Amino acid sequence: MNRVATPDEAAVMKLDAEAGDLELRRLSPLGRRAFMLMIFWVGVFAAGIGGLVLSGANKSIPGYDETSAGHGLLVFGSIVALAFGLVVGLNSLLAALRWPRRYRSVAETGWREARATGRARTLAPYRGSPADLRLQFADGTEMHVETWDSTCHVARPYRDRRDVPVWVGGEGGDIVVLFPRGRFSPKRYSVPASALPGIRTDP
Repeated sequence: MNRVATPDEAAVMKLDAEAGDLELRRLSPLGRRAFMLMIFWVGVFAAGIGGLVLSGANKSIPGYDETSAGHGLLVFGSIVALAFGLVVGLNSLLAALRWPRRYRSVAETGWREARATGRARTLAPYRGSPADLRLQFADGTEMHVETWDSTCHVARPYRDRRDVPVWVGGEGGDIVVLFPRGRFSPKRYSVPASALPGIRTDP
């Protein structure tokens, strides 16, 4: 059963102009942060390539034991570095490109208060997977969005929540949903999202 929002979370998510400007400014460095993470994971990927090259070069050394534990660890570690460097590096690159767009989109639309209910994504129903959200606004409009894991922020803590007070900014594929970070924390947690076309109800 989904957990309901608490009164403390509602108090933290009370929208005003000063808080809205603060949260918009906090979105600005997320693209640069993702870019720095991408550089790190490119280095990890390069280390993986270097490890495989080294393992291949070692085979030409007379008497080198390819069955040794050290050789096996070198090859295994290199493959792991290649896999993580490629997958997370690409994710970081996408985040570095998308967060500036989301920032500009939120700057154009501003924030709106809403209530969010999470639902496990159909194609990834396991616990901890990204969530689809139903966003209900005070004027009676309703929007459904899909959230995305980002190298900066993910929606996983809110997959099993309902009626959570949030702020929503942006439009189309560049939406940001702000969640309360915790029951008593004044900070808010930004989650990237995209509108699900054809699933919107107006009053």
